[in-house]
Amino acid sequence: LFTSADHDTTAFQQRGVVCLPWSQAHEANNLLPVLHTLAELGFNEVWVEAGAQLSSAFLAQNLVDELIVYQAPKILGDSAMGLFQLPADEAVLTQASPWKTVAVHAMGDDIKWHLRHTNHVGDYGEIRV
Repeated sequence: LFTSADHDTTAFQQRGVVCLPWSQAHEANNLLPVLHTLAELGFNEVWVEAGAQLSSAFLAQNLVDELIVYQAPKILGDSAMGLFQLPADEAVLTQASPWKTVAVHAMGDDIKWHLRHTNHVGDYGEIRV
């Protein structure tokens, strides 16, 4: 668990969670050092479950190779919080998507959508490293 140095992590540590104090804000384009730290600890895959701000920071810094998006059949309207906080770019609609759908699953009424970045997917959906 990465957290600011001023947070009390005692309860997490008592449950065996490794807590690492981090002093840099994720908006400062510094998520790569976080991933390097995790690699040094022996992690080669990281699952990030986050809100729009942190998810957007990972995307903006090109640090995402897979997305798993869950969607409920709810229509929230244009004032609802978006999935990501990225600048509007109408040109995206005319460009080829850098994401390839790997799988879509119905989970009750919800949808699980699994995507891979095309930099990591071969012509037949295989993972390239």
